[in-house]
Amino acid sequence: FPLVRLSKMSFFTKACRLSIVLRRHPKRQSLFRPLSDNAGNIDVSRNPYYSKYAHKIKELEQRDPEEIKRRLAASSAGPPTPSPPASADVSSSSASEPRPEPRSKQPSYTKPKPLDPDTLLELRGKTSSELTEAWRKLHSDRDAVCAVLPSAVYERIHERALEFPVFLFPLPRENGYEFVLSQFLGDQCHMTPLAAYQRYASEAPPCLSLTFRTELGPERGVTLMSGEYDPGLLGPAQAQCLVNQLQLYYGGSELKKKLLLWNFNREPLSFKHEELVREFERSLAGAGE
Repeated sequence: FPLVRLSKMSFFTKACRLSIVLRRHPKRQSLFRPLSDNAGNIDVSRNPYYSKYAHKIKELEQRDPEEIKRRLAASSAGPPTPSPPASADVSSSSASEPRPEPRSKQPSYTKPKPLDPDTLLELRGKTSSELTEAWRKLHSDRDAVCAVLPSAVYERIHERALEFPVFLFPLPRENGYEFVLSQFLGDQCHMTPLAAYQRYASEAPPCLSLTFRTELGPERGVTLMSGEYDPGLLGPAQAQCLVNQLQLYYGGSELKKKLLLWNFNREPLSFKHEELVREFERSLAGAGE
């Protein structure tokens, strides 16, 4: 499954064919669970990316200001039963040491709506190349990324996600790096800008939501991935960059990346965000050789 190449960002994965298609879509609801007991105490107005999400924050405040106040107050006091095993509590301008949370079971989630039976039947009858093209066309009217992954790759991603459900990804921007928080829930992965999560915790709307569909796995040996992104926060290159990093960390075999996953989820106090940036740049440099 050759990768659709896009600038230098295409180095990240060779195990799937990635397609990007465009369309405006309505605002999404947040699907994040609380990760940190002091997310509401951070002065994110000084964050260089805060202004980018000001309109999103304003929408949330207008939608239900009392609920937001209640959540922030509860966040300041500390939630009684935090959900994920680690947090990503950072300073106002960068991602510094995350704060640890007690390990707990993965929060429950609602399974995504299954594929339409007619669509599934049509996909089953196609060759590998036809399947990839048909899957791309199904997403041609959306702001989306999609891919056809070998089942073995997704099995590795899923197993690693159960062990390390939360992580940060650096996203190159014009004046540096923005950090994006990811969280796996079952066969889905939701991502939100860290600046937005610091301000609104579980109310932060996702900038990218990925779903992995395994219906064709037993007979075709593939997993169908689809993900819609918010075009107000991400462009197609940024969405591809995040998906490719996710596959490298969760589906790859590099020891350094596995150690960073372990460090973030198991020993968050010793985690350094600079290591993420260095690893990103190392991989990028290696792709150009």
